[in-house]
Amino acid sequence: MMGSDKQNIKEAALVLLKDLLKLKNGERILFYTDNGNDSYISHLLRENAEEIGTKSEVFELDSSHALPDMAQDLANKIEQGGFDVICELSEQYFYQTSAWKRALQLGARLYSLAGLDADTFISCIGKVNHESMLLDNEVIEQDGSFIHEELSILQKNLIQHNQN
Repeated sequence: MMGSDKQNIKEAALVLLKDLLKLKNGERILFYTDNGNDSYISHLLRENAEEIGTKSEVFELDSSHALPDMAQDLANKIEQGGFDVICELSEQYFYQTSAWKRALQLGARLYSLAGLDADTFISCIGKVNHESMLLDNEVIEQDGSFIHEELSILQKNLIQHNQN
């Protein structure tokens, strides 16, 4: 990987950790992965999280297990970890599984970046003006999950684009 790519990934990692996840000193974060994600990103995220004063772990799911077993392994890890933030990096989605539901019950902030490679991570996280996408940083709570007003803004932009 070239030096500029490494710098772009590091910058994107800091955007994710500080701006999107609002990670604070002393918090605990879990990054969970499988064999479908870029391990360089997960380890760089862990290192950057620790540099800003958090305790972080990377948990690799065993992709040879069936989905219910992987969800149970993840739920067990979440149950034991006391995590404030959980970031999905695995290619396999765990939304609405027992693991996701348990994390919400325990009050964790959840963020899914399922299966992003380095280029997509840089493009979707590091090269986006997230502030301009948020409307007064309003957050809507729905079923315990947090959805940013980004969707509303994107819809308005799409409607406006289609009318032109």
